[in-house]
Amino acid sequence: MLKSVLVANRGEIACRVIRTARRLGLRTIAVYSEADRGALHVRLADEAVCIGPAPARESYLDAERILEAARRTGAECIHPGYGFLSENAGFAAACAAAGVVFVGPPSESIERMGSKSAAKRIMEDAAVPLVPGYLSYVTGLSGVDLEHQRRGRMLAGIGLFVLGFTAVYVLIGATTGALGGLLAEQSDLLSRVLGGVTVLLGLVYLGVLPLLGGERRLDLRPVAGLAGAPVLGIVFGLGWTACTGPTLAAIMALTLDDASATRGALLATAYCLGLGLPFLLVGLAYRRALGALAVVRRHRVLVTRIGGGMLIVVGLLLATGVWDAWMQDLRGWVGGFETVL
Repeated sequence: MLKSVLVANRGEIACRVIRTARRLGLRTIAVYSEADRGALHVRLADEAVCIGPAPARESYLDAERILEAARRTGAECIHPGYGFLSENAGFAAACAAAGVVFVGPPSESIERMGSKSAAKRIMEDAAVPLVPGYLSYVTGLSGVDLEHQRRGRMLAGIGLFVLGFTAVYVLIGATTGALGGLLAEQSDLLSRVLGGVTVLLGLVYLGVLPLLGGERRLDLRPVAGLAGAPVLGIVFGLGWTACTGPTLAAIMALTLDDASATRGALLATAYCLGLGLPFLLVGLAYRRALGALAVVRRHRVLVTRIGGGMLIVVGLLLATGVWDAWMQDLRGWVGGFETVL
């Protein structure tokens, strides 16, 4: 049973912790800077220790001075209050190393929950239903509002978001196809090089090349709501994510091989339709879609591995020239087709 607590904070936060601790029968120790010598939390505590000058970085944020105060007063635990060192994983670990109880989560938990991506993965692994962040952003609504909102606003926001990244991808596809036309004389070598690139992108999905599996995003946050939805889509399109980047790059490789701006734009449009469809389905069936997304998240590794295998197959077909032969046969078949009327 703990008998003493050092409150590593000041002001109203420290006062509330001290009052509660005293009701629980704990001896309370306050810390203060030179500027807070006469503060209320200092007077409320059973004991008080000065930990430095007025600047917070030289007092309330100085972990070593706070731990030294705990050692001098025999404090068995440290309550960080709110702010300051309360979310500092290093401080929590230092308390554990010094044999002082940190009143809060373990340092490992603070570190994990301090990263949005890491925290999201933890929630996904625990099968906790998660509201896709983009829904709130493109509609300007919270998770609770989304459940009761009519589908019109949700679909409008999602549609504008999809149009945003579609514009980017179609422009990239057309430009890539036009570039392929300029390199038509080197089409055989180009096919083999692009095949190798596509195989490498497939290996990214398989986890063999993790360096390309991260995210590269523009540090731009448009206003939340319908007005910012297409801008957010453009930002999404200009970034690189592990779930879309390798696939898009492989499609651009096929576009470059086709050597046609029109075909490049059409191929990019088809990709955007496939990429945008799940977004729209979430808007149409919000509650049911959350359950489906949870299933996909639980099996995301398998889905990613299958996608990686498919990219490797396409890459090998390109590198060996089989893909070009198939495309020529297909064009001949389509060109020789005659309608009955």
